[in-house]
Amino acid sequence: MTNVPSSHPVIPVLLRHVEQCFGQTITSMQAISRLVAELHFRLNEDTIRRLWHIRGDEYSTIRHSTLDILSAYVGAHDWESYVQQTEKEGGIESSLVPHGRMLTTDKLLPDTLVTITWLPDRMATMRYMGDAQWKVEQVINSTTLAVGDTFSCRTFAQGEPLYIDHLVHLGQSYSACRIGMQNGLSSVAVNAKNALLTNKPK
Repeated sequence: MTNVPSSHPVIPVLLRHVEQCFGQTITSMQAISRLVAELHFRLNEDTIRRLWHIRGDEYSTIRHSTLDILSAYVGAHDWESYVQQTEKEGGIESSLVPHGRMLTTDKLLPDTLVTITWLPDRMATMRYMGDAQWKVEQVINSTTLAVGDTFSCRTFAQGEPLYIDHLVHLGQSYSACRIGMQNGLSSVAVNAKNALLTNKPK
């Protein structure tokens, strides 16, 4: 069985669900150690740190067995069952506490590419044009955005809906648009080293 890309939109949902069941965010070594114990040591501390982006060398793909363990922790039979349940019951995770990873345009240079994903299987890659302006370069499974669309946006926050202004979609202008209304963005990825994802202020 092949590994799952770390960009899979349901993975951040699962991690937030784990935190909800665990009762706190996974940010400290004490929390990591306690979670490992609650998982009966089937995952080690290094794996947890990489999954929760606490260390720099994050996974590009994740083993099915790892996701099976976390899925079972939140009450699902396995990873595949969790994905099916999440997509079927869209919105069940909308009340969970988000990771709080945020991207702001003041950290970007023109031509930076940013990829976002949202449930159930949507993905879009946009090119930053400067001055909070974006142009859509690639779209998968979404009718809200199309290649060539342009819009204004200053902030992308993982786990929260994306609000965009002045959308020009397929030649028609819209004053505003909201993406990921119930579940928020599953992930925000930047492919330029001069772009910075920062922790959102609490």
